[in-house]
Amino acid sequence: PTHPRTHAGRPIVKVVAWMASDGSEELRQNMWAESFYDPVANVHTFSQLMTFADVDGKGLHKLVIADCGPTWGAEGSEFKLRVWQRRMMVQEVALADIPCALATVRLEDGDSVPAIAVATSNKVLIFKNLRPFYNVTLPGLDVEKREEEAWEQQTNARALWDVLSNLQKAGAALSVRSIEFLGLRSAEVQEQFIHTHKSSPLTRPTAASCMAVLSKNASDASASCIVVGTEACQLLLLAPGTFTVLNKWTLPATPTHIATTGQYDSEYRISAACRDGHVYFVKGGKVSTVVIELPAQPVGLVRLNKTIVVGCMNDYLYGFSSKGKRLWAVKQPNPILTISLLHYKAKAFKGVVVSLKNSEVHVYHDRLLITKIQLETPATGVLFGSYSADDSALALATQGGELVFKHLRRGSDLTKTRMDLGPPPEQSIRINVPGKTQLYVSQVAREQENFVQMHRTFQRDLYKFRLFSARSYVKALTSSLAPMASNKNFCLKVNAEVHGIGPRFKLTVQLQNGAPTPVDSLRISFGFNAEMYSVEAGCQRSGLLVPGVTYTFSTMVQCLTEEPLSSPITVFVSHGNDPVPCVTAVIAMPVSEPVVSVR
Repeated sequence: PTHPRTHAGRPIVKVVAWMASDGSEELRQNMWAESFYDPVANVHTFSQLMTFADVDGKGLHKLVIADCGPTWGAEGSEFKLRVWQRRMMVQEVALADIPCALATVRLEDGDSVPAIAVATSNKVLIFKNLRPFYNVTLPGLDVEKREEEAWEQQTNARALWDVLSNLQKAGAALSVRSIEFLGLRSAEVQEQFIHTHKSSPLTRPTAASCMAVLSKNASDASASCIVVGTEACQLLLLAPGTFTVLNKWTLPATPTHIATTGQYDSEYRISAACRDGHVYFVKGGKVSTVVIELPAQPVGLVRLNKTIVVGCMNDYLYGFSSKGKRLWAVKQPNPILTISLLHYKAKAFKGVVVSLKNSEVHVYHDRLLITKIQLETPATGVLFGSYSADDSALALATQGGELVFKHLRRGSDLTKTRMDLGPPPEQSIRINVPGKTQLYVSQVAREQENFVQMHRTFQRDLYKFRLFSARSYVKALTSSLAPMASNKNFCLKVNAEVHGIGPRFKLTVQLQNGAPTPVDSLRISFGFNAEMYSVEAGCQRSGLLVPGVTYTFSTMVQCLTEEPLSSPITVFVSHGNDPVPCVTAVIAMPVSEPVVSVR
């Protein structure tokens, strides 16, 4: 029987490609062909946990996935390293802890069988021939000297607890042992804990947050240096084979995505997107002063030659130069789940694969959309590379646990973009400029003869306008005619409205305190023409005005004349017994509708 989400044993996957030689969106030949679809693969992974590798040295690349389990890393999950070859899974290797990154590495130059590096907790696990080969423990952090002295000097459990608690409140980073000790409340349990662990050294292990690979030299079979980002805001560069720390950099925040370029022996650059919403660079063996400030938290980071492409949580795909200048931004129709590099070596093409929450997968060349793939469920893991005998395979792992393989059709041209480069076609259309009239010619001659006098007249009028504006502004401030008032004591904003068609109106006054402290003892009064209007509550007092809250006061106004005339009503807001109002608002009253009596 066929799967319910397949038709005749084939997956329901739609591929749409776009072409715009004339600026319109038209369907053309699908450039992606279906290779394999496994609806019951039960894979739960991300893009940074997928890689293609020739793990046995036979020349056929396999798909290696670090599976986080159906609960996505929650307590009780089983973590596995799973390997796919052709159309089936061929091997599983259990992992002790949740993985955060996966990469293919070569331990030495010319190594025909690459290894798999898995970053998990405070270790980097190296697998050779899919068997545990090496266990790299990341270097721990320095322990606070005051913490060491407290464990050496204090013998009383209560006194030690007080000292460690004060250190923690002061912002000191404590070791794992001290944090566990502070979690104990019983005096007997604390004494037993001290007796058991006092002889063991204090340690502060770190945890890996991301990982990438940097080639040692320019050869195709070059050894690989591992770049590891840690929760302690560090970047560690590990030597190939020995896994010693070649270099270490400290960043302002924890890195979450890493992209490398170049070679370690010549020149290299490392780009790191961090949790503070910035992208930092390592160049020449030190942290560069160039910093990219992102408008939102990063979702993924890809480097295309000299362009850094970042997907952010505000549904935008950004392109930045290596100097930190933003080159372009593309708005996505849905939130971005993950992005990945598309490097097609046969065509010397580099692009970006973007997976969206609406189950679409977009392929971009810089900012230009090339093709779309429509899936049934959103893809959380995307990887392009060589799989089996195909050098243009695209592996997609979805939220529902499905595994989809696609490949580029022969003759597919990835350089055909959705829009043409350069200026729009409207720019080349010649504007029909009318001919010169006699009036235009005489006006030009007049300006050429009297240009000095005309310039002086313009400057004089401009200065008069500026002087009048300044005088009006000073008058509004000194006489409190503006609807906003601000001084060292308070900052008020008033808004007045009138409701009704007459002859009875409702006057509404809204007050808002913009100062950081509350304001009280405010008096609201009205100035009006007594022959035309009668105000029920001509003076009101407000209570305490809390900052940021809008307070509403209202009163009724009766029109006393039947003539179609109106007069403005002025609202004065004064503080305490000060006779000068602090803020004023003028209400333009509408003409009252006449009273129609029906007999």
